[in-house]
Amino acid sequence: MKQTHSGGIINVASTPLPYQAVYGASKALTGELLGSQVKVMPLYPGFTESNSMSKAKADTSTMKFSPASKVVEDGLTAFAKGKTYKVSGLASYLNSLVPRLFSRKQTLHNVANMFKDRILS
Repeated sequence: MKQTHSGGIINVASTPLPYQAVYGASKALTGELLGSQVKVMPLYPGFTESNSMSKAKADTSTMKFSPASKVVEDGLTAFAKGKTYKVSGLASYLNSLVPRLFSRKQTLHNVANMFKDRILS
């Protein structure tokens, strides 16, 4: 893509949470391609309908999931509009703000508590 000076990448990333490895990687990729015509946009899907939670035998009975088609539509629309990132869904967007309100340690503790009983029980 760099050689042809065209193209784009929608990087499906995790909502930024400690320790933010995927988030950091997507930002690094964006930085590496600055100045080229290749556009990179991280898409944070939040809780999306898939079979990953059922494979983990997690209790998701009280969780709300977005249809995958909605997440894809959100990502493609944001990409076409030239957005630099997209968090799909209001609940996911609000969740993405948590690391700005609490320390990494507190956020990690909160997320661990949220999933501990759902996955380990």
